[in-house]
Amino acid sequence: MLFNAADILNFAIRIEANGENLYRQASSASDEGEIKEVLLELARQEAEHRRFFEDMVEKRENPFGAESLGDEYVRYVMDYIDGRIVFSREKKERLLATKDVIGLIEFALEVERDSILFYQGLRGAVAQRYLGQLEAIVEEEKRHFALLSQRRKGLQR
Repeated sequence: MLFNAADILNFAIRIEANGENLYRQASSASDEGEIKEVLLELARQEAEHRRFFEDMVEKRENPFGAESLGDEYVRYVMDYIDGRIVFSREKKERLLATKDVIGLIEFALEVERDSILFYQGLRGAVAQRYLGQLEAIVEEEKRHFALLSQRRKGLQR
């Protein structure tokens, strides 16, 4: 099965929507005001990323160097999406079963790590004019990861 640029953008939209939903759910489960606010801010940033990709789809922009992406690259993306990024039933069940803030933060760290790897994998396929925007999203995801790691350390003391 071949995928075009719009398909890959729709995968990115799904990743960001999953992240946004995760942070909103984790915020709802938290009783600690500071952590709740951090999680809501992360959700807002994920929503901005989602809108960035949705805007490309709406404008029918192709951020990739070709209309159709090579078979090898598409296989890589599909394997990655199927195996790691898209929330499997098990991941959803694990999230819903997690009642403590540290567990939610650890789950969020896993999601951020997966997102970073996915977007880094897109670097070689993205047209030069979109590389700066993609890099900005990668850096923001890295900041999310660092912030969550810091919060987890603070809670584990």
